[in-house]
Amino acid sequence: MSRTAPSAPIEHQEDQGRFRIVEDGKEAHLDYRLNAPDIDFHETYVPFAWRGTGLGEKLVKHGLQWAQQRQLNITASCWYADKIYRETP
Repeated sequence: MSRTAPSAPIEHQEDQGRFRIVEDGKEAHLDYRLNAPDIDFHETYVPFAWRGTGLGEKLVKHGLQWAQQRQLNITASCWYADKIYRETP
């Protein structure tokens, strides 16, 4: 069975330290802790129905781009976010 990623845009909830995608009552998210100039991406969650669609990678790359644009010192205590961070030039 082929899974399809949601088409909803990534929302940034800066007051909650979260990037998220919400569609059809489901939410995927990337959570971070910001203590400028440091940021830690500490949790990535993708609902089972969306796993394997590349959505987690999309969220992490979006968060990394946002942090890099702000010249933040990036760490990723979430294993998945760390994996993507190490693979991203």
